[in-house]
Amino acid sequence: MYAMDTAGTQPPVVAGVDGSDSALEAVRWAAREAQRRAAPLRLVHAYSVPALPPCETAAVVAAFNQQGSAWLDAARAVAEEAAPGSSPSCVTLAGSGAERLVAESQDAELVVVGSRGLGGFAEQLVGSVAVALATYGACPVVVVRSATEHVPVPTRGPVVVGVDGSAAGDGPLAFAFDTAARLGAQLVAVHTWSDLTQYGAWNSLGGATSYEERYESKRAELTGWLAGWREKYPDVGVTEIVLRDRPVRGLLDTAAHAGGVGAQLLVIGSRGPAPATGMTLGSTSWSLLHYAECPLAVVRVGLGW
Repeated sequence: MYAMDTAGTQPPVVAGVDGSDSALEAVRWAAREAQRRAAPLRLVHAYSVPALPPCETAAVVAAFNQQGSAWLDAARAVAEEAAPGSSPSCVTLAGSGAERLVAESQDAELVVVGSRGLGGFAEQLVGSVAVALATYGACPVVVVRSATEHVPVPTRGPVVVGVDGSAAGDGPLAFAFDTAARLGAQLVAVHTWSDLTQYGAWNSLGGATSYEERYESKRAELTGWLAGWREKYPDVGVTEIVLRDRPVRGLLDTAAHAGGVGAQLLVIGSRGPAPATGMTLGSTSWSLLHYAECPLAVVRVGLGW
């Protein structure tokens, strides 16, 4: 069984490992990001043991550990190739992947997972572990979709961030500016608005304000929201985009075409589960998790970013 290397006190970048191609892409992304942050890289594999007679449990646990060790060996090789000189620690843990990685997020700088593991159904675009982390993770979470012949995981292009002007938006903006600075990338800040009422009619402040006036007002708001971050990160080039559109469509379209090559990372905020109901992600976060083709960073409210 692999054990954690506890040397050092800096929070690690954690990557989930489950033997899937998607997880290996996540490990590759995490290794490069850990190197940029000068942070340790921790590779985690978790397994759940089914209810079995005591006489069979030990053999099954040993088999799970053996398989997990093999997957971790492959993941470590990928990490060392992606970030030469890195020395990831590896650990195999008993328990569900979602629960274990959410627990890992308590002490991590960042958790990176693939969009869907080996246990997912073919029709699912994102797995339960990614959804659980985006909902309950205690640090920023990055979900990386596996590469295909036609859609490789992007390693260039701008960082795109959704901006809504709320106090909760400071976390995603801080993460996006910091990441763009580390990558030496441009930042594209997107604010969307919609005047569509519940009755299906377009309203522009009661009809008293034209589209042009509304657009300029929104653009001025976006510029104001970004002013402090521009001062803090003067070397990050920023493009401001204001769209009258739904957030999901506006962000997906922008991420697909930003910089002429598409985004290498899309950053959004999430309020996590509703305190009273425990319900999971809102519709925007959920949709972007399922349909964003580039890596997606989800920064929950109150994470201190």
